[in-house]
Amino acid sequence: HASGISVLEYNAEKSIVLTGGADGDIRAWYFANDSFEEVLELEGAHAGGVVSVSWDPPRGMLVSAGADGCYRIWDVGADCRSRHAVGEVTELHKGSPTAVRL
Repeated sequence: HASGISVLEYNAEKSIVLTGGADGDIRAWYFANDSFEEVLELEGAHAGGVVSVSWDPPRGMLVSAGADGCYRIWDVGADCRSRHAVGEVTELHKGSPTAVRL
């Protein structure tokens, strides 16, 4: 991330680390044998920084919230390797969202 990591979520079952950056990008990293392999980059996922991410491997869905006030739903697959936005909600609350959870 160009501006640092603002949020991190780890899924031990899949050995995936999700990161959201102050740059608005979301990335997923596969962790094994003491090394990371980037498996997903959602560049410009949010116009502002990413404030929260949550991933549900069985459904292959990732949800994110950004400082831009948007919540986005992504179809990333069970291995977090695809990148298809399936929904967006804006103006759900006044101000920026603070957390999401699937």
